[in-house]
Amino acid sequence: MLSSIQRIENHLLGKRPETVSPSPLPKVDPFTVNSKGIQTRPMTDVFVRFFDEDFRAGFELDKRSEEWKDDMEEKDRKVYKNLFAKVKRAVRFFLFHVDKFPLVPDDPSKYKEVLRRTAADAEERIRHTLEFGDKKISAYTLVNHPNIKDLENNMNLPVNTPEDWQKFFKTKS
Repeated sequence: MLSSIQRIENHLLGKRPETVSPSPLPKVDPFTVNSKGIQTRPMTDVFVRFFDEDFRAGFELDKRSEEWKDDMEEKDRKVYKNLFAKVKRAVRFFLFHVDKFPLVPDDPSKYKEVLRRTAADAEERIRHTLEFGDKKISAYTLVNHPNIKDLENNMNLPVNTPEDWQKFFKTKS
């Protein structure tokens, strides 16, 4: 009987098109998971991970989670808020030293390479500007540099920075 109903449906309605499942959304990990050792990693790695692993969305995911609201103590939340703010500030400072904001290319598989090149260019300029020499530049060393505040006040994000990113980098975390 079931096959008879299917034949009638096919005859009256025509064959059903093959359903195409939508591509899954990229998985975003909470910032609390991604942040392990982030302050001491080379800043070029942090820059790449910030965009590639979408730390911005990960931090929002954390703030909306039940664990954040109910289980995490206030001092622990403050630690993660401060860490995210430092990473955000360091990434913004890197962006001050590039010509173009790293937009996702037509071929998304090449995005990491775009991010690496952008980070390498920024690091080279920052080394020259802040006279780091061969010293490793981490988020911690960058945001604690004595000249960073003066430089931040006189610099701008790249002209092609999308509005949502401009707004994000202007707001406090």
